[in-house]
Amino acid sequence: MNKEQSYRQIIKYTGYFGGVQGLNILAGLVRNKIIAVFLGPVGIGLISLYNSALKLISDSTNCGISLSGVRYVSETPDGLERQHMIETVRRWCLITGIIGVALCCLLSPFLSYCYFDSSKEWLDFIWIAPIVGLTAFFSGEVSILKATRHLKAVGIQSLIVACISLVVCTPLYYWFGIDGIVPSLVITALLTAITTIAFSFRQFPYTFTQPWSTSFKHGVGLVRLGVAFIFAGILGSGAEFLVRVFINQVGELEDVGLYNAGYLVVVTYASLVFLSLDNDFFPRLSAVNRDVKQSNIIVNRQIEVSVMLLAPLLQCFVLFLPIIIPLLYTSAFSGSIMMVRYGVLAMMFRAVMLPIEYLALAKSRSWVYLFSESIYDFIFVGSVCGGYSLWGIDGAGIGLLFAGLANCIFDIVISRYYFKFIITGRVIRCFVLQIALMSAMFIVVTFF
Repeated sequence: MNKEQSYRQIIKYTGYFGGVQGLNILAGLVRNKIIAVFLGPVGIGLISLYNSALKLISDSTNCGISLSGVRYVSETPDGLERQHMIETVRRWCLITGIIGVALCCLLSPFLSYCYFDSSKEWLDFIWIAPIVGLTAFFSGEVSILKATRHLKAVGIQSLIVACISLVVCTPLYYWFGIDGIVPSLVITALLTAITTIAFSFRQFPYTFTQPWSTSFKHGVGLVRLGVAFIFAGILGSGAEFLVRVFINQVGELEDVGLYNAGYLVVVTYASLVFLSLDNDFFPRLSAVNRDVKQSNIIVNRQIEVSVMLLAPLLQCFVLFLPIIIPLLYTSAFSGSIMMVRYGVLAMMFRAVMLPIEYLALAKSRSWVYLFSESIYDFIFVGSVCGGYSLWGIDGAGIGLLFAGLANCIFDIVISRYYFKFIITGRVIRCFVLQIALMSAMFIVVTFF
């Protein structure tokens, strides 16, 4: 692929998945507005606590198959061999899903105590336990679609779920208030699983062409590659879990709602650009993972395009935050504006950091990836909790910025040592220009 074609493909899939994500965000805007009006910051905080617990358990039990499955299926030749690998992925997802449900049920009293200083709410965690199993199942199906380049199906499926869940869950929040949170989470997970099956099984019907013992043997490679993902997932989800528990214990549940609202605003809108990394960039990088020169070219071009697309979006976002936050939620969430401004700056470093981190995944150096993620998680927890202790919600945003900067520098150093990755002068000039413009915008809107 020549240079022009490479840039065209990056922009094409970034535009496609960014457009789909934009429609998802539009549905999310309406949903968040409804939740903010009906439930307020307390409701947002409660949803955040449930989701962080679910993510922690899912990441602890899914063996990283959603990522390792993409690599193994994409490298397997078409025909019976690929069919066997798809069957292996599905069976391992089923096993890990059952383990996740059981673990969630066992930990329900502990989770209830961590969040609410009481074990009385443990039944809520029993009710949401099936979400862990459903997540494991549909994540495996999505990884199969990504690996076989059925990317349109992935985008359409996510859009359908966003729209249907909005229609179904809104009456629950209206009629039951906070008591409607748990049913809405379960219904959304069920809808996601059903729609994913509809797309995946149409392309690859569920088959039983090999014994379970063979699937177990073939899946050892999946799990071996995924072991590091398990620990990385545990650390990442655990970091989010600890931050929310810390804010809830030191501050109050309303602050958790403000933090989560601000964090969602920062991460959700940046995902317009980042979503194509999993769906397009990672398979392309995996295909040339043994070629250092080509790997460097692909990563540098991805960084350049990500920065160029993300910077103008974030600059406009910083400028209009005092209007956007009350519009997305309510005026009760205006306390998160400064946190979001700092978080937006952190996203610029994330645009550099994420493509570099995929090098370790594409080259099956999963322990390098784990090491990098571990460093970030420790810095993230320390800086966000420390910032919140000193300056409240605004300080949490400062912590996000510090963690993003520190991890970006660390990733550049470690990728140079392990993968001989070098950022080109063109990319450095592009980033310096955009971060300077972003910083100028930040100073103007904050102090003038």
